[in-house]
Amino acid sequence: NNAHATFFVVGQRVEGAEDILKRELSLGCEIGSHSWDHANLSLLTKSKLNKQNKKTIDAVKKATGYTIQTIRPPYGAISQTMRKKIKNANDLVECGLAGL
Repeated sequence: NNAHATFFVVGQRVEGAEDILKRELSLGCEIGSHSWDHANLSLLTKSKLNKQNKKTIDAVKKATGYTIQTIRPPYGAISQTMRKKIKNANDLVECGLAGL
């Protein structure tokens, strides 16, 4: 039926699910970040926030060769400052988000 979806993954669950992720990509679907361990990102420091995202990006890249471009914060919890700065998952790793 050629339907495509975005599957948001929790990074710590990537290991052991490599075949599933590769299948999703082979079907034309996208993989996005849902943090490393389903943390409430709006409560984290810049350093912890970046670590959550980078670990997930790196795990998916290692498992599939795919680079994540989207993020869906757990609980929909995101500060207004973060919302203004985030354009894609990689921006979150690099942008200044201290004090959010």
